[in-house]
Amino acid sequence: AASSGGRAPWCLRWRATDLGARVVAAASNPISSSSSPPSAEEPLFLFGVDNDEDEMIQRFWRLWAGNAHCRHTVTHSPRGSIFRDSDAIEAAVRRLHRYLGPMVDVPKAFMREPELLRVTAEEVVRRTVALKTSLPFLDGRAFHLAPGLLMVEPAVLVAAAEALLGRP
Repeated sequence: AASSGGRAPWCLRWRATDLGARVVAAASNPISSSSSPPSAEEPLFLFGVDNDEDEMIQRFWRLWAGNAHCRHTVTHSPRGSIFRDSDAIEAAVRRLHRYLGPMVDVPKAFMREPELLRVTAEEVVRRTVALKTSLPFLDGRAFHLAPGLLMVEPAVLVAAAEALLGRP
């Protein structure tokens, strides 16, 4: 990729220019309330989304569409499968994001283990709790780095961990 010489990308420069023009217009016409300066609480760059959750969904689709394994899963799934229903996929991602919060990278977890989309969010949370109680040294990072752990029974994982650590 060519370097832009330390300048911001054109879309950011355009948004900043547009924002500056709106602030100047609002300041020059205090009676008009149609264009108000942004508040300190509002992020300047939402890139076409309204909130954090929508931004997370956008990130999920970028990861999902860019992954060959996910594309293969979609193209080889039968009609009517959750993998062919974008609304159901988004609902599953949103629901799990609400349960697990920002500590777990939900888009990356689903991208790495698409079969988790077949599991309800409640069951994923149950499996996460079972995994954490059986292997307490794992944290939220393990979930998005190796989400396939949630597809394995906790007893099997405990036996594997004991074999690796050399404990009976």
